[in-house]
Amino acid sequence: MTWICPYCGTENYQDDRVGRQEPRCRQCSEDRISPEDLERRKETEAARLEKEIEQANEHAAGIKDSIEFHQSIIAEHTGPLADLKQELEELRDEIRPVRESLKKWENQIIFYEEKDRALKAEQDKYQTTLPFEVAA
Repeated sequence: MTWICPYCGTENYQDDRVGRQEPRCRQCSEDRISPEDLERRKETEAARLEKEIEQANEHAAGIKDSIEFHQSIIAEHTGPLADLKQELEELRDEIRPVRESLKKWENQIIFYEEKDRALKAEQDKYQTTLPFEVAA
């Protein structure tokens, strides 16, 4: 006995069940199903998918509201943020000379007695290249 596939409309000649499994359509490879069962499946799947779309749209609306809220907060703070960044740069420019002066004073060596000759020779850039040692 032949059957018509409700998915693609192809006439199939094999009607035998093998191992309790419905035969497949020779054109679209779908299992054999009655048009009424396919109609019920179509309605339930369409309803389920419409419900999923509705849930996704509700979730997307919530996300959109959250984005708008956060964008308003960002816009509210953008102006003061730019002013604060400018002020920070000005403070950094003011602090550079102070740091250089501080380094000068931190590196300042204090002598409580006269430098010995060996230390003088080590610190003198011209004497460091001499080929002999200076006695202390």
